[in-house]
Amino acid sequence: MFNKKSNIASIIFLFLVLLACSDKEEEYRRLEMLQDNGIPDLKNRIKNISRVLVVVPHADDELVAAGLVLYLKERGAIAHLLTLCDHGEPRQSELKCSAEKIGFDKYENGGFINNKWEDIIENKILFWKENKDKIKDVIQQKINSFQPEALVTYDSSIGATGHPEHLISAEIIEYLFKGNNNLVNFRPRYLFQISLPPKLEDFLVAKTNMYRQTKQIKKVDRMPSPNVAINIEKYWDVKNLAGFCHKSQLNALKRAYLIYDKSYKKLHPKTFSKEYYRLLENK
Repeated sequence: MFNKKSNIASIIFLFLVLLACSDKEEEYRRLEMLQDNGIPDLKNRIKNISRVLVVVPHADDELVAAGLVLYLKERGAIAHLLTLCDHGEPRQSELKCSAEKIGFDKYENGGFINNKWEDIIENKILFWKENKDKIKDVIQQKINSFQPEALVTYDSSIGATGHPEHLISAEIIEYLFKGNNNLVNFRPRYLFQISLPPKLEDFLVAKTNMYRQTKQIKKVDRMPSPNVAINIEKYWDVKNLAGFCHKSQLNALKRAYLIYDKSYKKLHPKTFSKEYYRLLENK
């Protein structure tokens, strides 16, 4: 009798597991349809890039552009990472692990305050708003010393998720990129702003309060439309390993589809096979 009950329980458990897998596979199929295959491929837009600088506020933000960095490094580029917030431990160690997995040749920290989440949600980040010149100087010094041909950061309209630190840093970088393009010693030719096509934007970020709040403050409809895309399917193994370095942020990274469980090793890279950017150029 016991064995019969045990067999029935095992069958029910197996059925539930198969049902869950089927639901997940269906979810991935739906998400794959949100990709935009009409956006031009990056390789048709850029010449060789020998130095690329990624500038983002937070540890784990580097993951969003990891595919682009791996693509450029595969073609011989030197890649540096500048994160602006000092998170303390364990997040600085997590960042070190991630940066090394991705293959950044150097990673540095700007040492600026990392605001409390409740202040971020209410857009009360006084230090960042009152010290834009200090933030600008740190970024400018890094650009001057490294002399990158390409800069990578968030978009300057909403900052992807509407995070005010994403937005402020992106605005500063775009200002430096556009404002200094006539100076002899200013080298960056390309500015990659992380973006999403409308359907993915609506699914991944548009429903959050922070996104809606920033949209109202900036009086914009959405992120700038991406004008280049890069296929990152072959880089997902590395991107995923780097993501799992951020052990304190795993739940948030899973919600953003920036990491995946091993059981979805084939489905996830195929579904999220592209990174999208608004590419600006200094002629």
